[in-house]
Amino acid sequence: MKKTIYASTFVLFSLCLLASCEDKRADYDVFEGNPSDYNGYYASTNIYDENVSSGDITISLHNLMIETHTYYNTYNECYEYSEAGADLDDSGNLELFWSGRSVPKTYNYNREHVWPRSKSNSLFNDVEPSSRGAGSDLHHIRPTDPETNTAHWAWGYGEIADLTNASDQETLLEAGVDAGIICPSERIYEPSDEFKGDVARILMYVYVHYNAASGGLTNEYTGALGFAAVFWDGYDIMQIYDLLLDWNEIDPVSDIERSRNEYIFTIQGNRNPFIDYPALMGLCLGI
Repeated sequence: MKKTIYASTFVLFSLCLLASCEDKRADYDVFEGNPSDYNGYYASTNIYDENVSSGDITISLHNLMIETHTYYNTYNECYEYSEAGADLDDSGNLELFWSGRSVPKTYNYNREHVWPRSKSNSLFNDVEPSSRGAGSDLHHIRPTDPETNTAHWAWGYGEIADLTNASDQETLLEAGVDAGIICPSERIYEPSDEFKGDVARILMYVYVHYNAASGGLTNEYTGALGFAAVFWDGYDIMQIYDLLLDWNEIDPVSDIERSRNEYIFTIQGNRNPFIDYPALMGLCLGI
């Protein structure tokens, strides 16, 4: 089944014109899927309907995520569910986010928030061992090397090529492995290409699941989130949308993402729709 995308509001369309939308968005003009996919997990949503607005799609997915998220594990339990970061080639190891290095599960890894805690508008800023919600959601948390985690702090995501002055840029090396690029003067972090799509799909998951501003169901874990908080402050919102779409496209869904999605589904009860259907990112952004 195919569905053509329509912008949700005239305001969004106007912003798109002002931002000089590029032809690359045509890659997201069609969505293909069937209500029987994933054992009917998405059958109750409107994502298969023709001519539905991006706002309604986002609300429908938001409601589904809340309704099916039956177990909110704690931040401490992220260590227990280490299979969410398992190395598919070595069941005794984890694949570290940002570098892709394979390390033993006993490695002293960080439970990193891909959407930084300090940029969550306090929604999951205070993460205690017993806390629940976005700050301990397994679809969101990834195992990382502590030094790499510290090196890029909570700097905004972006691409170094977009800077007019990046003289102090440096490649992050994690045990000799490329883990992205930072530019301290601009407080920007560019993940390596093999993780850009992962980042885009995780950020979309967190935004759609936990942002209450667009309407739909709310609970004690929902609040106000905005993409501008987690990207380099030199971008406007349409440039951020472009970046999300670019990263989603240049780094397609990997086997380890699919494996994590299936495993986490058995624990939490919900899925990351942007791993199952990457084209949903364009739909939800109204593009």
